[in-house]
Amino acid sequence: MEDTFHNNKISSSVFDFKILCPYNCVMNIDELNQLKEFIFDNTELAVDLEKSLTCVPALAPENGGDGESKKCAVLEQWLKANGIKNLEHFDAPDSRVGGGLRPNLVATIPGNLDDYNIWICAHMDVVPAGELSLWNTDPWQAVVKDGKIFGRGVEDNQQGLCS
Repeated sequence: MEDTFHNNKISSSVFDFKILCPYNCVMNIDELNQLKEFIFDNTELAVDLEKSLTCVPALAPENGGDGESKKCAVLEQWLKANGIKNLEHFDAPDSRVGGGLRPNLVATIPGNLDDYNIWICAHMDVVPAGELSLWNTDPWQAVVKDGKIFGRGVEDNQQGLCS
């Protein structure tokens, strides 16, 4: 029996577990392994993006900040530098921030097929760092330690932006 990845499930004589996949997605084990290898080979690139985004505080106006425009500009520059050029803005007006807009950026990466889409949604704002003495490192500088990334926003929600 061939191992297959179908309808949110990998089936095999050795293992059986669920993975998020679009409806009617079929991926054989070789393709899944290629995907895992791609992710592994590009981990450093994702970590570098995390570091670039972390050092740009993006506090929402309700948290005393000026919004996400600077962080969005860093992300947009990174995307373009890495060959992702199909970018669209759907910015929301907000008089509480400099420039009067809260950025919403959509990056479209065409695949080999156009019969389904995969959406990755994330937000760019972060909450304040809180009491700085409680941090072991500068919250605005992402630090990699023991295979984990530490910094304000790296989990909520920059991992989505970096994926």
